[in-house]
Amino acid sequence: VSASDISVLFRRESVRLNFSTEDGKEYALNLNLSNSINVDKCTYKIGKVKIELKLWKENALVWKCLEGNRNVAELIPAIPVKETSEIDTQAYPSSAHVTRNWDALAK
Repeated sequence: VSASDISVLFRRESVRLNFSTEDGKEYALNLNLSNSINVDKCTYKIGKVKIELKLWKENALVWKCLEGNRNVAELIPAIPVKETSEIDTQAYPSSAHVTRNWDALAK
């Protein structure tokens, strides 16, 4: 599939993809999204065997489904990701209840 044979239209609540293959077959994909997307950040990429659509959510919510009735769709707040500095790190995994400073013992 070449870039000239593809038409992609991102809208706030829908996505439309139309393309034709080298052998003349035409395909269409129409998605009525269950929530809003940020149209300016959405992209698509044409590969040898696939067309990849990347949709950017307007709000940081977990969608229960990609398509569906906006009034029925269940939205779940996204779980905030901890920064690396906030994560407790240990030098090695241990199941011991007591920690020992082996560097101090070696001195």
